[in-house]
Amino acid sequence: PNKGMWFVFEDESMLHFWMKGMLMPLDILYVNSKGKIVSIIEAANPCAEENSLCPTHPSGTPAQYALEVQVGFVKAHKIKVGDRITVSEEE
Repeated sequence: PNKGMWFVFEDESMLHFWMKGMLMPLDILYVNSKGKIVSIIEAANPCAEENSLCPTHPSGTPAQYALEVQVGFVKAHKIKVGDRITVSEEE
């Protein structure tokens, strides 16, 4: 419940995520190069059908990072656009 997948891109750009093959919905946070959350997608639905065209979930504004977390994480932690994320390197 307190872990996620952090995606790092070389530069800020419009990002589009899709949920092909996922088994459950996720919350997606798009983050700019300064660590500011610029967009949030709550409960992005999975697209499990092999032959279907999966919808994308765009950032709507340039972002350099994306964080996928368990559905409900955003609401439970009262996360909103404009909040900042601090990244620390832990093993």
